[in-house]
Amino acid sequence: MEDSKKEKRAIIFYGTLGGGHKSAAFALKDEMKKSGYRVYMIDFIAFFNPKFNKFFQKTYMKFSRKEMKIFTNLYELADKIGDEKVMEKLYKINSHKLSKIINKIDPEYIISTFPIGIYYLGKLKSEEKINKNISISVIITDFDAFSFYYDNENYLNNFFVASEDVKKDLISRKIPKEKIYVTGIPIKESFRKKYKKEETLKLLKETGYKGDMPLAIFFGGGSMGLQSKKTKEIFLKMVKNLEDFFFIFITGKNKKMYEEYIKLIQKENIKNAYILEYTKNVAEIMELSKIVISKPGGLTTSETLAKGKPFFMENPIAGQELANADYVEKNGAGVKITEKNIDEIIYKIKNEKDSLKKLSNNSKKIGKPNASIDIIKLLEKKEKDFDRKNNQKGTF
Repeated sequence: MEDSKKEKRAIIFYGTLGGGHKSAAFALKDEMKKSGYRVYMIDFIAFFNPKFNKFFQKTYMKFSRKEMKIFTNLYELADKIGDEKVMEKLYKINSHKLSKIINKIDPEYIISTFPIGIYYLGKLKSEEKINKNISISVIITDFDAFSFYYDNENYLNNFFVASEDVKKDLISRKIPKEKIYVTGIPIKESFRKKYKKEETLKLLKETGYKGDMPLAIFFGGGSMGLQSKKTKEIFLKMVKNLEDFFFIFITGKNKKMYEEYIKLIQKENIKNAYILEYTKNVAEIMELSKIVISKPGGLTTSETLAKGKPFFMENPIAGQELANADYVEKNGAGVKITEKNIDEIIYKIKNEKDSLKKLSNNSKKIGKPNASIDIIKLLEKKEKDFDRKNNQKGTF
């Protein structure tokens, strides 16, 4: 009886590259803590070398935005070959430090949202440097499966994925289908809730929005959006041509972007837009909005679909974001914005209400707001199944 009440421990590995890996990890952490788990959070690259972590982020941002063609080629090449020699060298340097912290915590579960970490975790388990009974799970935080997500797959217990397409992709790469679960990507609890219009209007009082116009939420892309001329062009064209809409442009914690867009709306004398810095109330604002415009990161895509909103996707980064955008378009939940189709998009938003309704309905169909809850249920169900089969306490 005492055993069954024992607090369970979990380690969640994440990375700050792009932001989505971290957001998914912390969304899952919050749900696991509510379910009685002691959760340890580890930023994978910063754990080994904080200085290299900053360099890695800057390099990623530079290549993904300024050198798009090079980044696309590198992404596709890395996905094909995995670059095992580099990974092996890094593993030899860092494996002792990683195994030491894992063995000290002695978790029942290890979960990683960061692809590079998967190689390390699977290899540690294969070499029995950590407890072989630890359940290691992978959460793929985009609608695409990068190769590092399934290195050492024989020693990984579960793959939690965003869609049936990702599941099929993994099966084609020889991952056993019984290890793969279509749960969606973990998002904050706030995206599962419903909000009253009056409550959200109070939150938006500073913006001047009174609820008398259709609302559009436009995400600037955080630290990566500042360099995008396309984002500015799309923003200006939509704001000026959708004059019946009120736009809330969210810059996040990027102070330079905030100041730049404040100057932009003043210069262009724009009255139907408000530039908002970081806010904790994205879910509430999104629920009130008629459309969402953003680059299609894995988390933003999941949040938009969870709220059942038409998703207009701008300026996707090569690799996962393009795959995310393709998935949304394929399922009729949104449209990629290009120079060729932006006028048509604006016309449909203004004049064809049925088209927005259709996008919204399709968005709801593929949205998965309960990913965190479902992942925990699956972990616990599999553990119970293991106990039943082996008639002993243990993990799977």
